[in-house]
Amino acid sequence: MLAMQLSGKSLFLQSLAEYRCLTVRQSVAAGLASEQMTRRYARTLTAIGLIRSGAWQTPDGKGRPENMLAVTLKGLGELGLSGKELESRCYSHQYHLNWVRIWLMQLSERYPGLAVQFRRGSLDTLWPDGIVILTHEGKSLLFFLEIDMGTESLAVLEEKLVAYRDSFLAGSYKQFGESCRGFRVLLVCQEWKRLRGVARVCQKMAPLPFVWLTEYKSLAQAGAGAAVWSRGGELKPQFSILGSLAKLGAL
Repeated sequence: MLAMQLSGKSLFLQSLAEYRCLTVRQSVAAGLASEQMTRRYARTLTAIGLIRSGAWQTPDGKGRPENMLAVTLKGLGELGLSGKELESRCYSHQYHLNWVRIWLMQLSERYPGLAVQFRRGSLDTLWPDGIVILTHEGKSLLFFLEIDMGTESLAVLEEKLVAYRDSFLAGSYKQFGESCRGFRVLLVCQEWKRLRGVARVCQKMAPLPFVWLTEYKSLAQAGAGAAVWSRGGELKPQFSILGSLAKLGAL
C-alpha cells in the first residue's frame, strides 16, 4: 500500500512539473487526481519541500482564492530535471495556458478516435507556448499555441507572425510529422479589444489563413472544438479547429 502511495505522489509530482503550476481545480480537470487526493498530495509534498502551495487569486478576481501548486527546485532535482522554479509573476500566463491545454486534451474524450498530443519545442526561432497535434484516421493537424496576455506590443506580435509565415513557407514545420500539411497558429487573446487589434495586424499582413484567433472567455464557455475561431483576421464567420470532424457525433 505504501509503495502505491509513493508511486502516486511521484506521478503527481511529475505531472505537476509538466504543467509547471496548477490549481486544485485544474489538477482535477486534467485527470491528475481527485480533489481530495490532490489536496493530500499537496500537503505531503509541501511538507518535504518538493512543491510549494499557497492561496492565489484567479485573474477574473471572482470567488475565493484558489490553492496554486508549483514544483520547487528541490522537487525538480528529485525528478532529475534541470531548470528554475516558476516565478509567481508567471502564474497568470501559465494558468491560462494550462486551461487551454486541458480543454484541447479533453477533445479526445469527446470525439471517438481522435488522438491529442501536447508538446513543447521550437520552430526555427520561435518558441510557442505549446505544440498540439490532433490525429484522426491517419491524418494529422498541427497547431502552434500562443497565449496572448496583451503585454507585448502589436509591433512585436507582428514580428512573431512574420516568423511564423516564413516557417510556413519554408516547410520547416514538417519536423513534427511528414503527414502534416501546413499548420495553424492558435492565438488566444484575453479580451475582445485586444483580439480586434490583433485582427487588424493580420488583415494588414493578409493573407494569413493559418492564424486563428479566439478570446479566452469564449473558449472557456464553448470548448476548444466549438466554432469560436476566426481565420486570418476576419472576425466573422467563426470556425471549429476540427474541420469536418466537428460534424461527427460527439460523446
